[in-house]
This record gives sequence, C-alpha cells and structure tokens, in this order.
Amino acid sequence: MLNMYEERWHLAIEASEMGVWDWNIPQDSLTWDKQALQVFGIDSQEFVNNKHSFNANIHPDDLEFVQKCTQMALDKDDKCHITFRYLQKDGSYTIITSKSKVSRNSEGKAVRLTGVCYREPLWVNDLCPYAATGSCQMHKSLKAKLK
Repeated sequence: MLNMYEERWHLAIEASEMGVWDWNIPQDSLTWDKQALQVFGIDSQEFVNNKHSFNANIHPDDLEFVQKCTQMALDKDDKCHITFRYLQKDGSYTIITSKSKVSRNSEGKAVRLTGVCYREPLWVNDLCPYAATGSCQMHKSLKAKLK
C-alpha cells in the first residue's frame, strides 16, 4: 500500500514541476531532489548543500526579506511562504516561490524546514516585478507581519 502512495506522490510532484527540499538545521545541511535542482537551475555536481551557498545566489534586494521570513517561521509561525529572485548561470534572475513547514524536536526547537519550490511563470515578472520584495499585493500581509 505504501508503494502505491509513494508512487502517486512522486507522480504528482513531477507533474507539478515542483521540487522538494529539506534543511537539517542543526547540521546546516540542505537536501534537494532532482526537480528542486532543476527549479533553481543547478547541476547536481555544482550543488553545495548549505544555507550560506544557497543565500549567495538570492538577489541582494530579496535576501533580508527571505532571511526574516525564514527566521519568523523558525521562531513561531511554523510555515514559510516566500517568493524571491534567484541568480541563474547566465546572470539573469528567475522568480522562485517556496512553501515550507518547520519540524520541531520534543523541546519545541526547530530542527528541520521541509518544503516545495517552483518557478513562477514568466508573466508573473511582467505582472508584478516586485513580488519578491514584498511590494506586490499578494505579499503585503506577510511584509506587515515582519514589521
């Protein structure tokens, strides 16, 4: 029975063109599936599995926003939904959305952040070029929480 559920889950994730990722917080170790690597435009041989390397490719104007949203989830919210620009090999940026949930140990300390990620369609750039900075209407409520 588990095999059927696992197969269905894999097919649904593949069809959605979403990647799955996991951050082991105490070890600062990131694990990405094949599709997450594709979403971010990274070859598996180039992947460095820590938060510092990941943050290095976030657009400088979005980095503080991403860090604050992530910290807020780790501290109290348990869920994190962020949209940001990520540097590609050709020097351009793509808009990525990530939705994740915190796992806590028995003392309530955040130990993992696990989620999905996907590229926003190109029209999102045209419709709302400031989505990643929280200036877009769909991100105003989250931005207000950060103040």
